[in-house]
Amino acid sequence: MRVRFLPGTFVLIAALLIPAAARADVIGDDERDRYVGTGSVILPGEVPDSGRRVASDCPGCDWKATIVCEMTSASSCRGEARLCQGDREFLRFWVKRPGEDWQMLGMGCVGPGGPPPKEAVDRAAHDRFIAGLPRLAPRAQPPSGALVALPVGLRSGQSAVADREWDLLGVPVTLHVQPVWTWTFGDGTHLSTREPGDRWPRLTVAHTYTRPGVYRVRVVTTWSATYTVDGLGPFPVAEQIRQGRGLRVRVGEARAVLVR
Repeated sequence: MRVRFLPGTFVLIAALLIPAAARADVIGDDERDRYVGTGSVILPGEVPDSGRRVASDCPGCDWKATIVCEMTSASSCRGEARLCQGDREFLRFWVKRPGEDWQMLGMGCVGPGGPPPKEAVDRAAHDRFIAGLPRLAPRAQPPSGALVALPVGLRSGQSAVADREWDLLGVPVTLHVQPVWTWTFGDGTHLSTREPGDRWPRLTVAHTYTRPGVYRVRVVTTWSATYTVDGLGPFPVAEQIRQGRGLRVRVGEARAVLVR
């Protein structure tokens, strides 16, 4: 067998040494790997979910994306397969766990820049989570003149945050934010709820005092979040955010007055 090497051209000479199933349609070694990296990575939606889950939770792994050929015969190709729209490329994805061989996970289309590292998606989701949180501004109703045995309405001045969507390297990411409000009423009782509270008559958060006095009420909002990326997930956003503020509620005692 005679092989002729041309300047600047990579030639595969392993055709007789590698089984056909292994060499069928991937252009070879590191010189033709389109992207390489380490750690967890988010693969495109065309890759089977089982492979995407492996790649997204593999912090000690190596990964690579290799060019897929357009085949001219069972063992040769004439160039890159053009199966994606626009400037996206059709690639085959591999992962290698420490001490193991390369494992092929599937094929799919990626845009310029390659598949996003999961660490980069984590950071982007965290930053958007923090940036969009509303200010805590608790209020009581009535603001003064509350009475024993009658409910005091409370509200945080916040509401649940709508899901946020954006693209990262051409990959759709959706952030879901979930708040919990914990109220302490100053009389030894407390309440945890997913309701932000509202104005009368919609008293979704309320408390009834049994004795007159001035009570120090405090509310803490605990925000947590998850995100999905191109349908994969949900993944937790690592940090929880807590906001806390207080207010005073003055509770009096009603007296009956006889009038003529």
